[in-house]
Amino acid sequence: MHRILRRITIIIIATAVLFLLVVEWWRGFVHRQEPPNVSDAPWAIKTSSRIYYASELSMLPDGSPEIQGYWELDNGSYHYFDSVLPFPKDLFGKVDIIRRPRQ
Repeated sequence: MHRILRRITIIIIATAVLFLLVVEWWRGFVHRQEPPNVSDAPWAIKTSSRIYYASELSMLPDGSPEIQGYWELDNGSYHYFDSVLPFPKDLFGKVDIIRRPRQ
């Protein structure tokens, strides 16, 4: 009798774990969002070597910009990064901040 109860318990626990894994996989699949379009970026940061487009801009205490949610041109297409990128003056030198018109 104990052997049957143990097997039933293991089957129930394994089924519950499998169910939770499937639910988490499905939630990640369904709620995956496409990155925003680069044409919607309100800010452009121009360095000596490239241009970054950003959805948010803030200024650091030393007066250099910091962007969050930005696009970078790589191999002919833009890639979106949902992270923060500071532009310290000692590394980037002078950068131009351009406010892009709304599309």
